Amino acid sequence: MRKFISITFTFDFSIRLSSFNLFDIGTDKDCFDNQKTIEDFTNQYNQTFKAQLNSIVTASKTGTPLSIYLSADFIQLLQEVDQYMLSGIKDAATAGNLELLGGLDRLNLSAVYSERQFVRSVVSHRDVMKSTFGVEPTTFYNIENIFFTRIGNILSENGFNKTFAGVIDWYLGSNLHERVFHLSTSEQFKVLLVDGDQTKALFHIPEIKQHFLQFNPTQIAALEGIESVISKTSAKGELVSIAKQMKDNSSSKSYNIKNPVMGSTHDLMLDSFNGNALQSQVLKQYYQLEEMLASDSKDTIKLWDKLGHSEYLHLMNVSETSDKQPYTIYNQLNNILTDLKLKLEN
Repeated sequence: MRKFISITFTFDFSIRLSSFNLFDIGTDKDCFDNQKTIEDFTNQYNQTFKAQLNSIVTASKTGTPLSIYLSADFIQLLQEVDQYMLSGIKDAATAGNLELLGGLDRLNLSAVYSERQFVRSVVSHRDVMKSTFGVEPTTFYNIENIFFTRIGNILSENGFNKTFAGVIDWYLGSNLHERVFHLSTSEQFKVLLVDGDQTKALFHIPEIKQHFLQFNPTQIAALEGIESVISKTSAKGELVSIAKQMKDNSSSKSYNIKNPVMGSTHDLMLDSFNGNALQSQVLKQYYQLEEMLASDSKDTIKLWDKLGHSEYLHLMNVSETSDKQPYTIYNQLNNILTDLKLKLEN
């Protein structure tokens, strides 16, 4: 059976927190370390990101259909480090073989915890994509492919017509090998099920005709680069754009998921972000501040949004590390959120 494969690459970078200790509460100290952020990004860009992005641009310009998600934070840092790369990405997108995806301006858990923040993040990222690349994306990438029907409805209201989700075997039943579905509330909004099994389905399940693969920089490096990813996948099927897969699959069944599910492509679950006491406490502190922001300035709301990056929560996953990092991050965030609360109360 002929297989069709669409590949998406995802790029994000979290702003580094400052060493915010107990004695910094109530002072004017910045909660972010912008200098370290630039230094860390520049190092990683030169070691990894630059070669990967160059390869994506080159491949798409020579006819390989690909798609890419760039967070707003990643784009802002790229503007400071290598504006020429942004021009190359824009040119590749204009040429027609590189689809730029919409998403959250930074990877947060707003889809699960705050519809207000989710909408704000979606709109903010769309504005960045339009001002930077001159495009308004129609395909949406959510952190770890978190999906449920309400999120699909919100995306549809904001100009998107498709998003990704994970495969739920028990739900699919006789449709286990299908990968393109639609919202229960809209046949025009498509839900694309991502291969989240280290691409085993691509190699071992011939009944699956359509495949949607995703790779972040770490996975790209583990697979020996963009060219290797393209070579290995194209050997197993025809690489096509997401739009091509939609055109060839006009009929689909409903994917009606009422509660958030995660379709992680690198073995993460929701409790990777909220499964221990450190994470739960920070999430509680963080979202308790949301109501206090209603009448506050846009700058404070923007700062609060930045503090919700999922990377900070993931770094507090005690089960995935043996060092003191989870407790260090917890103390930093706890102090920063306490400081922000005091300032909002005054």
